[in-house]
Amino acid sequence: MSGTLDLEPVKSPELADVVIRASAGTGKTFQLTNRYLALLLAGVPVDRILATTFTRKAAGEILERVLLRLARAVLDEDAREELLQATERTDVSPAELRDAVVRLVRQLHRVRIATLDSFFAQIAKSHGLELDLPPGWEIVDEVSDAQLVSRAIDETLQSGTTQDTVRVMHLLSRGQVNRAVGELVRSAVDDFHELFTESDETAWHRFAEQTFPTTEELERLRDELATVPIHDDGNWRKARDKDVVAFEDENWQAIVGKGIAGALLAGNDTYQRKPIEPAVRDVYVRVIGIARAFVVEEIRLQTEATFELVARFDESFRVLKQRERRLRFDDVTQRLAARLTELEAARLSFRLDTRLEHVLLDEFQDTSIAQWTVLRAFARDVAVERPDRTLFCVGDAKQAIYAWRGGVAEVFDALEDEFTTTERLSLTTSFRSAPVVVETVNKVFQNAASTPRLANLESAVRDWCNRFETHSTARTSYEGYVRLSVAAEPEEGDGEQDAMVRAAADVVADIRKRAPGRSVGVLVRRRAVVGWVVFELRRRGIAASEEGGNPLVDSAAVALVLALMRVVDHPGSTAPRFHVATSPLGRSLGFTDHRDDDAARELAAR
Repeated sequence: MSGTLDLEPVKSPELADVVIRASAGTGKTFQLTNRYLALLLAGVPVDRILATTFTRKAAGEILERVLLRLARAVLDEDAREELLQATERTDVSPAELRDAVVRLVRQLHRVRIATLDSFFAQIAKSHGLELDLPPGWEIVDEVSDAQLVSRAIDETLQSGTTQDTVRVMHLLSRGQVNRAVGELVRSAVDDFHELFTESDETAWHRFAEQTFPTTEELERLRDELATVPIHDDGNWRKARDKDVVAFEDENWQAIVGKGIAGALLAGNDTYQRKPIEPAVRDVYVRVIGIARAFVVEEIRLQTEATFELVARFDESFRVLKQRERRLRFDDVTQRLAARLTELEAARLSFRLDTRLEHVLLDEFQDTSIAQWTVLRAFARDVAVERPDRTLFCVGDAKQAIYAWRGGVAEVFDALEDEFTTTERLSLTTSFRSAPVVVETVNKVFQNAASTPRLANLESAVRDWCNRFETHSTARTSYEGYVRLSVAAEPEEGDGEQDAMVRAAADVVADIRKRAPGRSVGVLVRRRAVVGWVVFELRRRGIAASEEGGNPLVDSAAVALVLALMRVVDHPGSTAPRFHVATSPLGRSLGFTDHRDDDAARELAAR
């Protein structure tokens, strides 16, 4: 059989274990494909090289680059020289290059350039019994997953007593019943279930129960707050009066969030440009202490209530997935992390019908703790136990974008601390950006410690700045322009996000006015904001399209075509008939009266 397991060791080229910290545009993928091609040209079988990344698109790009660079080297002398120089394989002849292409193409089915999810799923399929996976399991699709979550939420609400459920709901909503129970549970599940699966119970009970003053002591402190001498200034009086009302209402968050207490917590000695006198400081320090105790106690109770609710949901959800034989990729990763050890790396390779000798990890900064727990077995096997095998890791902590799915950029530091013999490299020269962009990046990251809003994180920010390496660019002829802007303070009733979206739309409108005919791209951190930005742009008369932010069915044109398909399928359905009849599409089809049953049937038949 082609690609069967060869028990004779294959000598690898003299390549060191390498960890590369590479900034955006500095050639991370180029370096990874260099390593892959160097191994391939050294005669290492393709199924003994594992290259992992985080998206199918990135995995496809890596494979495409490997194939194209190799094929061009066979056909073009300059490309061949570039490839041999990049891989440091000067002893490879044109004939050997052609053989490498043939070997790679003939064994594409055994190439292991894949996402972590797909690689872990492959391992799990060969270890079903050890991982206690249901027979015939499969990865759940998005629609089925949502249905399973809804069923698990229903079972969660039915599993406890009414009294328990009411108590948990009261804690989660802070006593304010402003959302449906199902919506509240789903919000808790969406926000905390993944965290629940990656932590133990003790992590949810870290807050100690707080002690509080007596009612008489609280009343005396309130009176002190109301009568302590302050500056004869309208802003001071207004701030103090608000704090007294918040104290009486036990609205502790309102006290510590801003005003005089907020200034003290920020480390300031002044408020509204006037000094905070010792007597005022003394009273507010005691108020802050009591407020902190109440806030911490509220957080403690909410945290424990969240744990109780999510634990009940997790039990129902786990049983449902096992019964339905549907698992998430995260389930597979968690089970592998919990049950596989370093000693099993050899058995894993045997089950995979190959022996992994070289591990190449791309975008390592986005690796979660659970994923690294599994990868660590392979990394130790190639980097520590076997000197003829290699580990290659590349990433950039500044580009960590998968925190929402458990990615932890600090795992990069953990790898370097554990694998001390690896060669450390930094790539700081961009092949993508104009000088002005790179200079701005340098200024931002080198001076972040002086940013007022990061004052509470001074130690961490200063450590970041000290470790930051100055960037440069190879594109010295590129022109560019950079402006860093801060959105205005939110309007009454708005949040920071509202202000930022409006500010971004205003910037785009200004650019369009000064440079008509030019296109403008707007990048956002969260997909949910895309539609919001587009709405603000359209309010300003700017035509804008959404890329990646919303499902296709959110498009008005798509929704209209789907309505037409529903009329075709069910001519008697009046809602889609109304949608079509009142649209430009309805006029072009000659169907303008949604109440006309005969016309609807004729349209469907036509």
